[in-house]
This record gives sequence, C-alpha cells and structure tokens, in this order.
Amino acid sequence: MKLHKDGNIVILDYEDYDAIMTKELQQFEKLDVSVEGCDAYLERLRNDCNDLMVKLHNLGAVNDELLLHVTGTKCKSSSYRKVNSASAKFFCCNTPAYAYPLFKAHKSTRENLLNVDIKDMPVRLLQSARNISTSPITAFLELILKPISTDFCKNCPDEFCQDSHQYIRDLLKWKECLTKTEETGKQKQVFYIVAEDVKALYPSLCRDTVTKALRCALEKHSNFNTNAQKIIVKLKEICLNNVVTQCGDQLYTQKNGIVTGDNHSFSLANIAVHCILRPIAGVLREAALFHRFIDDIIWIATSKLSNENIRQALTLAFANSGLELTFRQACTADQKGEVEFLDVNHCITTDDDFGFVTKDFVKPTAEEREFINGKSHHPQSTFKSILFGEAIRLRRLNERKEDCLSSLNRLKEKAIRSNFPLDMTNDMMAMASNWEERLRAPKSEKKDDPQVWATSFPHLITLTKREKNLNPKAMITYKRPTTIGQLLL
Repeated sequence: MKLHKDGNIVILDYEDYDAIMTKELQQFEKLDVSVEGCDAYLERLRNDCNDLMVKLHNLGAVNDELLLHVTGTKCKSSSYRKVNSASAKFFCCNTPAYAYPLFKAHKSTRENLLNVDIKDMPVRLLQSARNISTSPITAFLELILKPISTDFCKNCPDEFCQDSHQYIRDLLKWKECLTKTEETGKQKQVFYIVAEDVKALYPSLCRDTVTKALRCALEKHSNFNTNAQKIIVKLKEICLNNVVTQCGDQLYTQKNGIVTGDNHSFSLANIAVHCILRPIAGVLREAALFHRFIDDIIWIATSKLSNENIRQALTLAFANSGLELTFRQACTADQKGEVEFLDVNHCITTDDDFGFVTKDFVKPTAEEREFINGKSHHPQSTFKSILFGEAIRLRRLNERKEDCLSSLNRLKEKAIRSNFPLDMTNDMMAMASNWEERLRAPKSEKKDDPQVWATSFPHLITLTKREKNLNPKAMITYKRPTTIGQLLL
C-alpha cells in the first residue's frame, strides 16, 4: 500500500491489515439493512436525492441539461421521465464504498520507518466514495459549492489560498510593500512565522458546524432563493449521513465528520473552517500576512504580543468546534529555524533583509523518490514536460538563485534515477539554470504545430536522423493498444 504524500510502499500481512481496519472502524457505526437489503436501501437513497433535484429544477435552480446529467431524468412539457436507453446504466449504481487505511509517515525519516511497528504508524481511514449511489449528487454539490466556498473565504477574514503559487505571489507583494514603507537605515524588524495544522480535520468536524457554515455561505454568496438553499442543505445531509461503506461482509456508515474522499468534501471543509475563523476576524487582522489552505494555516506577525493573541484566538476558536491544533514556529531573531507551509519552506537566515528566505520543502521520506521510468513507452515530450514543470516550481519556491541551482541539481539526480534520457535532462537543466523570472518561465518563440502520429508498437517510437531531417515537425507518440475488454464492450 502507498504511504501518505511521499509515494513510498508499505507491505503488510493480512493479520496486521485486519487489526488496523478493526481498530479504525470503531469510529464507524455498523449498518443493519437485513430487512430491505443493501440494494433496496441504496435505491431508496438515490430516489430521495433525485426527487430533491427535481424540486430544484421546478424552482429554476437547475436547468434541463444538469438535471439529465445528474439524475438521468428528462423534462419535457413539465413532465419528467427517466432515460431508458443504454445510458440508463450510468444512473443505477448500487455499489457501496470501500474503506482502506492511508499510512501517514511523510513527517518521519526513512530510518524510523524501517524500525517502527506497522500498528504504531499514524493512519487515516479513507473511503472510496466517488462511484457510489450518491456520487452524481455529490459531484453536483461540488460543482455549485466550489465557487461559493472561494468567495466565502475571501470575506472577513480574507484568508483564501488556492495553492503555493498564490501564496508566493502574495508573499512577494507583502515584502515589496514593506520595503517601500521602511525608512532607510532602519533596524531590522523581527518577524514571527507560525504554521498550524488541524488534527484530523475531516473525521473530526462537527456536522452541525458544517450545516451552519453551509447555510451561511449559501445565504451570503449564492443566487439561490431560500427554498433552493434548504434543498441543497438537505442534499448535503443525505449524502453526508448515508455513505455506506463495506468491509468484508459488514456494512458501515461514518458517524461524525466529513467523508474523506467524497466529491464535495473539499468545499465543505473549506466553508466550515472559514466559518470557525469568522468570529475572530478582528484578531487575525493583527497578522501582517495570514493565509489558509483547508486545514493548513500560516501567518507572519510583527510582534510577540500579536503572535500570542492570534495563537490563543485560533486555539480557542477551533477548540469550541471540537478541533485540536498543532503549531510550528520560527522567529527571525533566532540564528536558525524553519517552518514549512504546503511545499514552501521558510528558512531563517541573517543574510536576508527580512530575516528569512523561502526554499522548496522536501519531505524526509521523499528524498529518494523517482518519476515514472524513462524506459517506459512514453514519448520524450512527456519526460521533458515533467522536468519543465518541476523546474518552474523550484524557481518559484526558491527565493535565492543559489538555492534554486541546488534544487535543480537534486531534480537532475532524480531524473537520472528515473532513467530519463540523459541528453534531454542536461539540456533542460541548462535551460532552467538561466531563468531569471521567478514566477513563470520565459516565453519561448511559438513554433509551428508538430505533426504527430500514434503507434501501438513501442519499437517504432524513435525516428531516425534521416527521418527527422526529412520532416522536422514529425513526432510519434505511443498509443496503448485496445484491450480485450474494450473489444468486447
């Protein structure tokens, strides 16, 4: 099984796996459907959701196309009927979810992993809930809630952070503004850089908190009328409370929190955490910079007092919702220290005017990771794109050029371990070493569109030098041949 975030593999026997699953499933509730049967239970659940979708359509909150794609229901002359063609199979899924453990070892070291007992390794229980009876409904909810959650998290306080790219961009703007306002020769200011995580956010979130937050977000940042808002909240409650998970011969349902792995979990968690932060928005304004990505929060404070005020306010606010926080802190008055946020590492240094610089963060257990193997049947452009994207990321994260060059050397070593073409790797690294722009790669001259042919035979992928000279635009890509299953279907 794969470990969390770092891609390493853990091998365990059936007895250990059963022991871990038995322990983790204690937080679930056993479901008894012996009277009507699992298929009938899921069928009734799906029909209840589809009826609510029809009500949304009657209110004008859902158009004909969305109603058809979510429920398989067509509306014509104010009458509704189910599709009965071959596509009807897409709207009759009665498959329960299945649970599996995800081992969280990304903050440990490789040496510790080799000696730790598998039963002592931190575990997060996930549910594969993207192809079950309520999946079309949860996909619909994510579609409408994602823009709502983004707008919701930009208001009082505005802590929305889409990714590390946006965070780096905002951090640069903050440094530029601070540089303009500082007086010449002024003594260096001391900054407190603090990051915090919410322990087990998804399974620990109170569902009443989620419901309250969703109502607030729909009321303030959506165009749905009151009746439509009530139906959307009802759909959320049905989907959240009725995820049927199968493990062996037993059926379970999650009693608390949000289902990790469901379609709409991301937006629901985002909305709920922002609602927790709203009452302490005034205290959070004391931070010079405050950002959040789901349960990962970082702030920069300019005084010890404001730093403690923010920490205490956050601790109390999350404790009132039954959640616990863990903190990591560094101060520019110290000689060393570092704090990571997403894949950005803030490193204390006396050589910088602000007392810290950013570098790319590498998890301890991910130091020997590899890309896809360079000897696989992929065109060379695939490996080139991987290196290009990684080089852009490293240039963005590393504030100093020398740190970027060091990271590019690590990238080159990783590419060589992955058997990437050596000449191509050297060319890409040489090109990336000359990039000056930090937030994006330099624009290249637009070339003519290549002529691409696909082949199912790997030995035909490579063009000879004569063939390249005859047609410089020519490219060949590998196309996976048709499987027996595809031929039968």
